[in-house]
Amino acid sequence: MKEARYWIPYDDRVQCKLCARDCVVAEGKAGLCGVRVNEQNKLFSKNYGLAAPINVDPIGKKPLFHFYPESLVFSLGTAGCNFKCDYCQNYELSQRKIEDVQTRKMTPKKIQSLARRNKCDGVAWTYNEPTIWYEFVYDSAKFLKRRGFFNVFVTNGYIEKEPFVELSSFIDAINVDIKAFNDEFYAKISRAHLKPVLATCKLAKELGLHVEISYLLVPPLNSNPKEIQKLSKWVINVLGKDTPLHFLRFFPTHRLTDLPTTSKEALIDAQRIAKMEGLTNVYINNIPGSKYQDTYCPSCGEMLVHREDFYTILNRVADGKCPRCKGEVLMIGSKK
Repeated sequence: MKEARYWIPYDDRVQCKLCARDCVVAEGKAGLCGVRVNEQNKLFSKNYGLAAPINVDPIGKKPLFHFYPESLVFSLGTAGCNFKCDYCQNYELSQRKIEDVQTRKMTPKKIQSLARRNKCDGVAWTYNEPTIWYEFVYDSAKFLKRRGFFNVFVTNGYIEKEPFVELSSFIDAINVDIKAFNDEFYAKISRAHLKPVLATCKLAKELGLHVEISYLLVPPLNSNPKEIQKLSKWVINVLGKDTPLHFLRFFPTHRLTDLPTTSKEALIDAQRIAKMEGLTNVYINNIPGSKYQDTYCPSCGEMLVHREDFYTILNRVADGKCPRCKGEVLMIGSKK
């Protein structure tokens, strides 16, 4: 274990100040995430360096479509989460105790070695909520950034401002999973709130990070056309119209098995609404082999990036411009 970075004494307990939950933790107990524990009235990270799983992924799988699109990323997660989503698509990892998950002890140097061996350009903190092993992510991201790797943070956005600002010096890109654009859904389905998530998105943009947004479409709970319109308008007004928005397909699992898999038609309709509102980079991610993962020029409509199973097969963006009309295209790390 390692002592946590963000906590304060609270009467005869401690209060975690890492995420928006601000858990008050009694001696010998853990916060809601299950991995930040009170030992003798000090808060410790129980999962420091304990990774599960570890994989090499195309960066498009995170999903990040407009950030070094041809790159591979060394991807790590751990056990636990600060959300309790009824429909969690990765619940066997996020909703289990660290003791019940097979882990592998990692160090920043070991990550560096494995990433280089697997020809990865960067490291992705992903699979479960990376905020909950903040100390290890911070130490590793700092180490790796200084050795030429980029870091991407795949998150639910439920992190307090101070730790996020501190971490942002070593993070290059972020994908925030917005669960819904209404607080009732957050409270009922995820046991959380929307406002802190939107604040993190806004702060990430202000800090100069590359930002992409994911939205798992769960009809009828968060798929109302007016809700998609509100989401799209907020993204345009706060993050910019070229901010990539990824609609993801829901599969019934965990505690929410009474709803069907999201239909292709519902996903296409959400994409259509977002584009009508003015967003230029809107994707449907988990319909394998579909054209809805491709990037098109916002000015002339030319197909610029073709993807298959999250791998970039063709990238025609050069110096951030369309080869046909020379219009500006958002693409960090595009070809020279």
